[in-house]
Amino acid sequence: MTAACQEAGLAAPKLEEIGMHFRVTISSARVRQPHTDETDRRILAVSI
Repeated sequence: MTAACQEAGLAAPKLEEIGMHFRVTISSARVRQPHTDETDRRILAVSI
């Protein structure tokens, strides 16, 4: 989950243990550009 967030350019998820429960908070704010490979760049170039 952490690696997927980093690859998408998001901050690491916030992991919390609350009593007998576990909460994961994923931010939607980008902290950097997402990782893109050659296939991603080709798709983005066609869709623009």
